[in-house]
Amino acid sequence: MSENQSEDQPKKESESQLTQILLQKKQAWLKVREKTSRLEQEKWEKRVRELYNQIKEWLNPLQEEELLDFSEHSEAILNGDGEEEKVITYFAINFFNDKAIEFEPIGLKVDDVYGRVDMKLDSDKIMIVIKHKDSDWKLVRSNNPQNPPVYEEFDQKNFEQLVTEFVQYFDDQLED
Repeated sequence: MSENQSEDQPKKESESQLTQILLQKKQAWLKVREKTSRLEQEKWEKRVRELYNQIKEWLNPLQEEELLDFSEHSEAILNGDGEEEKVITYFAINFFNDKAIEFEPIGLKVDDVYGRVDMKLDSDKIMIVIKHKDSDWKLVRSNNPQNPPVYEEFDQKNFEQLVTEFVQYFDDQLED
């Protein structure tokens, strides 16, 4: 029996050493992943803020005419330990008649794109996406799962066209 114990003893020590090394490596890996994830989240939040600022710049003349206004509010998302994991900033274009276009950041790495913000126009939803980490914003008008997505440039012309289509609906409501 003492022979079996002596054979088992070195095995347990090596497992213990292996366990300790793996635990240390895992901790180091998790720390790097958390830091990378946090930095990536901060970059995402910055990209979303830049998107909102671009929209404000395009629509600023209409705000000066008091035809619309902007609003934002932020919401902290907490992790399991109660620590702030990320901040989601919602944005809205509010029109003179209480209609609004709302923007909701959905997040990173969703629906086969790097990042996505949903633009809600009443019951319609347009996705504004970043396809790859360093690419520009794109509009996705069709979110029908049976059809492949059609990507358009997110530029002032395409954005104003969407807003114009939304605003034209105001007249339809007045005729009823």
